[in-house]
Amino acid sequence: METYTQLLTELNEKIWNFSKLKFQEHQSADAMAELLRSHGFTVTMGLADMDTAFTATYGSGKPAIGLLAEFDALSGLSQCADVTAPCPRPETENGHGCGHNLLGTACVGAALMTETQVEICFDKACSNVLSNSVLEQLLYESMLAVPLPRYTPDELAFARSIQDTFRQVDPINDLSLMGVVGPRKAQLAQRYRELPMADFVVEHRHQEINIPGSSDVGDCSHVVPTAQFIGACFAPGTPAHSWQMVAQGKSGAAVKGMLYAAQVLAHAGRTILEHPALVQQAKAEFLERTAGAPYVCPIPPEILPNRHARP
Repeated sequence: METYTQLLTELNEKIWNFSKLKFQEHQSADAMAELLRSHGFTVTMGLADMDTAFTATYGSGKPAIGLLAEFDALSGLSQCADVTAPCPRPETENGHGCGHNLLGTACVGAALMTETQVEICFDKACSNVLSNSVLEQLLYESMLAVPLPRYTPDELAFARSIQDTFRQVDPINDLSLMGVVGPRKAQLAQRYRELPMADFVVEHRHQEINIPGSSDVGDCSHVVPTAQFIGACFAPGTPAHSWQMVAQGKSGAAVKGMLYAAQVLAHAGRTILEHPALVQQAKAEFLERTAGAPYVCPIPPEILPNRHARP
């Protein structure tokens, strides 16, 4: 991890600074592609008629492990970093209110550590997530195996100051608690109220629930066995698509959470390579749940992305 910490920290800051909307993130895509090329990956740009979508591949053979990332920002969320009040940046109207700067960078980091394949390809998503319990359990075990981040007093103080700006928000609705039910959910929400940064892994139990949001994970999960997890990059309860989330996007705690997520993905990838039976188990579950039916994209084939030309 030490080999890539500085590279990933700088990449995350670049993507946060660029804060470009979908189809316009040419600088972010170029920065990611350049880093991956410099480490021996073969990069193919312009996938699916989208200039900023690309794949980066390394090696050959089976199994093929894919990491799906996004790195676009949101409009109307311009915000300076590391401050505890609304403060738009004068140079842009956009901001990373979904933390895609961290998500994209973590996937690049995992690929560098495992030398696997990265695929970054996005447009409007239409399908619910079909999560694979075999891969969910693998990610959970990897989260337990990788040491959790340790925060400095300054990082915790900043997180607490951010929390003070949204005390009216109930952390029981935090995305990380979506799969928790019953009294345990209320207990964890209370713990979130008391902590400036989460310092524990929530016990995992597979739930057949609908995961909302416009993520392309849903479409991909109907093509290949797929699972996802949530790492702590923001103060517990931080509202999504908010200035508070943008303000934390390149803080010390956020970077530590991003590096932790990269290590979790790398650990899971290594486990798959060392235990190929997991691949067959994940595929068997996938085929059972889909009944072997091929995925048909809800977007008509004649509908192409509404791309914006490079400035």
